Amino acid sequence: MKKCLIVLLIFTGFVPVKSGPVLGIKGGIAAATQDFEYANPEPGWKTEISAGLTAGIELEWPMRHVSPVIEIYYSQKGVREKADLFSANGTIVDTRTYKHQVSYISFALLAKWSLPAGKARFYMKTGPRLDLKMGYKTQILDQIYEDFRYVQPGLDFGLGIEGPVLNDTILFLEIRYSHDLMAAYHTEYITVKNRSMSLSCGVKL
Repeated sequence: MKKCLIVLLIFTGFVPVKSGPVLGIKGGIAAATQDFEYANPEPGWKTEISAGLTAGIELEWPMRHVSPVIEIYYSQKGVREKADLFSANGTIVDTRTYKHQVSYISFALLAKWSLPAGKARFYMKTGPRLDLKMGYKTQILDQIYEDFRYVQPGLDFGLGIEGPVLNDTILFLEIRYSHDLMAAYHTEYITVKNRSMSLSCGVKL
């Protein structure tokens, strides 16, 4: 029975290649936007991508092919909106830009698939995520962002490459899409949904 279990683990890739977890530290930039859906006619404001920061730590239990990873990271999401100001005769006299930003602490439990490429390894990560709202900044929409959901479930999808640089130190580069499973804000008049991508680099010690 024990031998059968070992063979099964080998074929599924769940074979430890190191004893104990490996600590990773990462940081990068996030490109976020928000979808505003209105029950009544939309105000006609234009939305743009908002740049933010992301940083965190991870613990990985290295396996031969599929490794479990636990992550805790900080991220900034939001959007930039442009509003045209009109004169009495209907001509545009000015354009105002407003930035809305929401900060989250995220907890993710991911499965990581790796593919060797010489000394480097390509990998893919995916799994569930839970966001906790830490705060927000907005110039004109306090009532909406104050009532943003404090606990937000989601999914993460990441692609990256990693490889050794010095001794046992591993450098990695990763791009990730974060998908929310629920609207961040919803009433009968308006619904707001987060969308975010990030590019980060880090080291494993």
